[in-house]
Amino acid sequence: MRWKKPSNDLFLSVTDQNVLLRKFTVRFQKASWIDEEFRECIHKRDELKEAAIDTKGSEQRQMYCVMRNKVMKLNKRKKKAYYQNKVQIGRMMVTNSGKPCIL
Repeated sequence: MRWKKPSNDLFLSVTDQNVLLRKFTVRFQKASWIDEEFRECIHKRDELKEAAIDTKGSEQRQMYCVMRNKVMKLNKRKKKAYYQNKVQIGRMMVTNSGKPCIL
């Protein structure tokens, strides 16, 4: 007697009933305000975090917290400048053409 090949439909129906679904966001474009300076700060912050976890020292932790705050401030500043620039370009285009435009 030969074994029957398992049906794919059975597997899919069981997994659909028992597996939790996860939602995630697919980003097609990278954030335009992230430049090389910002990436370097993020990389340095991540290195300091690993060092703080490995050594469990308060100095390392303090250096990580300072860098973390710097990255957060830099992100806010760059994002704000980016969108202010976009708005300014949009206003110039509206005033020049007299019609609203999509950026």
